[in-house]
Amino acid sequence: MVRFLVYVFLLVFSIDLCFGVYTKKIEIKFLPEVFLGLVSSNLSVYKDGGVSLGYNLKDVFVGTELFVSSIEKVSNYTIFSTVNPNNLYLYYQDKVENVGFVANHSILSKVKLVNNSVYVLVGENGAIYLLDLVSNEPFVSFEDGYVWDIFEFNKKLYAITGNKPCVYEISKGKYKKIFESSNDKHLLTAFVDKNVVYIGSSGTGTIYVFDGKVVKPFISLKDGEITGIKKFMNYLIVSTYSTSFQVQQNVSQDSRGTQIMPISILKNTKGNVYKIDVSSKRVELLFSEVGITSLDVVGDKILSTTIDGKILEYHILEKKLRYSFYGKNFVNLANLGGRFYILGANPSSVSFLDFSDVNFSGYLETKEIEVGKVGKWGRIKYDAIVPKDTYVNVFIKGGNTPLEDSTWSDWVEVKEFINLDSYQYVKLKIVLLSKKKEVSPIVRSISIFYTPQNSPPVISSFNVSLQGEFLSFEWNASDPDNDELQFYLFARNYNETQYQMLSKDPLSGTRFSVSKYFLGNGIFNFMIVASDSLSNPLDSSLSTTNFLDNFTVDIVAPYLDRESVKVSSNVDKVQLEFRVFDNFALKEVKYSVDGLNWFYVLPLDGVIDSSSELFRLEIPESSRVILLKIVDEFGNINTERISF
Repeated sequence: MVRFLVYVFLLVFSIDLCFGVYTKKIEIKFLPEVFLGLVSSNLSVYKDGGVSLGYNLKDVFVGTELFVSSIEKVSNYTIFSTVNPNNLYLYYQDKVENVGFVANHSILSKVKLVNNSVYVLVGENGAIYLLDLVSNEPFVSFEDGYVWDIFEFNKKLYAITGNKPCVYEISKGKYKKIFESSNDKHLLTAFVDKNVVYIGSSGTGTIYVFDGKVVKPFISLKDGEITGIKKFMNYLIVSTYSTSFQVQQNVSQDSRGTQIMPISILKNTKGNVYKIDVSSKRVELLFSEVGITSLDVVGDKILSTTIDGKILEYHILEKKLRYSFYGKNFVNLANLGGRFYILGANPSSVSFLDFSDVNFSGYLETKEIEVGKVGKWGRIKYDAIVPKDTYVNVFIKGGNTPLEDSTWSDWVEVKEFINLDSYQYVKLKIVLLSKKKEVSPIVRSISIFYTPQNSPPVISSFNVSLQGEFLSFEWNASDPDNDELQFYLFARNYNETQYQMLSKDPLSGTRFSVSKYFLGNGIFNFMIVASDSLSNPLDSSLSTTNFLDNFTVDIVAPYLDRESVKVSSNVDKVQLEFRVFDNFALKEVKYSVDGLNWFYVLPLDGVIDSSSELFRLEIPESSRVILLKIVDEFGNINTERISF
């Protein structure tokens, strides 16, 4: 059964202006970052961007055990082991059969074919069984906790163990310790090269080298534990696994307002893959990912699995990393006679990478993409490498709801131009095809070109205020299509019929000031026009208008009515009476005797509330000059002089 997979991509939407000021382009780049998932099948994604055909993962076994620990090919059948409970299964002619249960041990760590014998490695109470004697006494039993691997070197059989981390020579059911590490917890994995054996540890991350006589440290990576060792040319390819813990404390309140501080511990896993020069011991980090659990080298490629269900493919020479996402827990990868098996956990599973199809295909569907009101669709283009005998097909569907529902259209294949109604939301499906499993198209990005149906600008506010001599206009405006806006400001006296533009040129900002003397005296109506003509063809550009009515502009200063001035004398006082006028409304009056100090004065009725007010003052008989400073509501000021 072919599984439909969920891939995790980051959709990067960038809207650019191209081919003219109003044609829009939505560009979708495919990158392996965490975002809301795309529905996909049989596709992979490169670290630097681009999707290609991936691996079909075919299930062989899904069980109730915790995980599958190992798999081995023996003659014409395959055997694999599970943990919790510890079971052995045979896989033969597409059938799986349970053939044994390993009791009295906490883990069945590995089954291993060595020199035509199948060994079963267990822990705790580490022991090695022969497959045909699993239910009887062990072939050999150690005082160590776990047996992790067994290998033949120079026609001798060896085992590596953990807790104690030791190397043992095994012969006829007996064993002899030839090495024990005092710094590590376990010796986990062994790789037999031509003249030496490389042994990976857990604890210090040290790789040891064994020449058949002595075990010596080769190099320390200090990453926690070594999960895999392989060879490429004169390099070791090594995977590591490390765990760190992060304490997170969140402050909250209960119903009574008491602060509570729950503490959570987050477990983080990290895996690294290194290339190590055997001669110089120079170490190069090739790539890092969450929880790398195993690796293999095939030609110039590294295949790795991760605890969060990824298969990583790294081209050593091209230095390119490709991800395939399967949404499972992967614990191991095994290359058995050219077939790659993937061992899983939670639940236990065995799958393999299936290359049986003659024609290979894969697809992905994007999420819903908002395009707004479309006036005219254009082309769909993709940035891709399409080798011979490979194909890329693009389909589109649309609707007017943010999430796809039954009202959406069916998929329509895009040959070049989009043939679709004016929907506000669309989805794309990209289908990749190849006639050969060795080659695949690579699609790095895909672009949708269209002309939106233009929407008019929006003016949300329009205000004017008098600040000294100047009228200050301010407005807020936006455009639903993010078009560039320009503005035109007009004024009209209430007794006129035509608006006159206040600024010589269109305005790009949202503020403008003009001297009130430029307008003159009167009651005015103002109009602001927002236009998107900079971003649209002239025949499709739109504008929006907003008004301010009945704004009074007064440029005439208040004045003293000379004929109203009356002076009468007492013994030592002079009484002065006068009236002041304004076109619209008075604001305040001050007086000064002989130019010394200024004092406010109120009219006889006690309130300045009209355009004509009568005032009365008593001043010293010796006064020679009275100065009056008269201010109206529009800031016009006049200074008058009364002499005696």
